[in-house]
Amino acid sequence: MARNDPVTVSVEFVTHAAGAVLVKDGDEEAWIPKSQIDDGEDNFDWDTYERGDTVDFDIPEWLAEDKGLW
Repeated sequence: MARNDPVTVSVEFVTHAAGAVLVKDGDEEAWIPKSQIDDGEDNFDWDTYERGDTVDFDIPEWLAEDKGLW
């Protein structure tokens, strides 16, 4: 697998801002740039998520490793 290949992460939604999403995996929180999230054909409507909701999306492997999510 190349470091730019997408991996699926399943994380807990915390909040979002204009350009990033704050997620939690166990005790670790990480800001993920929205530009790095591959959500398939549909764009996420982050306003529909509440703190604690589980969300699955693809991000590059290097980013998942860097943020401690993979």
